[in-house]
Amino acid sequence: MICVQCGNLSDKPLCPRCLREIDKETFISRFLQRCPTCGRPRWDFSYPCWWCSEHVAAYGRDGGILASLLGRYVYGREKKIAAAFAQMIRRDLPKGSVCIPVPSSRSIVRRNGFDPVLHMARTSSVPVFEALSRDRHDELVLRRYDIPSDCFLFMLRYTDETVRECRLLFANRRLGVPSVYAIVLAPSVVFR
Repeated sequence: MICVQCGNLSDKPLCPRCLREIDKETFISRFLQRCPTCGRPRWDFSYPCWWCSEHVAAYGRDGGILASLLGRYVYGREKKIAAAFAQMIRRDLPKGSVCIPVPSSRSIVRRNGFDPVLHMARTSSVPVFEALSRDRHDELVLRRYDIPSDCFLFMLRYTDETVRECRLLFANRRLGVPSVYAIVLAPSVVFR
């Protein structure tokens, strides 16, 4: 097997050197403080824990190697990169929960021939519950209402607008609003 980042021989999708470089960009390694309630990485104790207060977690920020790999996966149609992300996020995803993939836009699915979010979720070996879809106007639609209690929304890039739209769908149906797990936080997202 070849490392998807550097092209060197490796027994996994990412070689140990590239995995170490990516780990330097993750919140787990960048934020040494942990929330006493949930144990997730925390920027500073002056701010509330994002997981406990907003029910949002992410693997890292949108930049560096993470952004490069994510761009190649989504826009370069390099499906093999999903295995590299699965290797990374499997360690970070909440245990025993079910993910609800937030579907990619119809234009991305049409261009790639597959939905990168759904493909990534399935590759990560986490139970997938397909409750959201996109209508012909590319608006998110909740198509299933038997939502598991321990689920979370799974997205590649966190944006406030998409999360707000998803949470509104769930709230309008009087369903529990799920937590959110994203691989990267968009540059516009500021720690609250």
